[in-house]
Amino acid sequence: MGVVAWIYVGFTEIGLTIPLTVGALISVPFSALTVKRLRARNLRVIVGIAILAIGVIILLQAILTA
Repeated sequence: MGVVAWIYVGFTEIGLTIPLTVGALISVPFSALTVKRLRARNLRVIVGIAILAIGVIILLQAILTA
């Protein structure tokens, strides 16, 4: 119901919605396989490193463009 509400209210860009939906549908099997094969601790470490890296990149972009 959430997607229908967003479309009805007009907060969506169809040009972005379709590629994001297709990408999500394609990535689901790979994500399920990854979660199945990795131990919980390793997955938490990988996600933590990814979040930290993204945060550092955003911080550097903010500092360098200011």
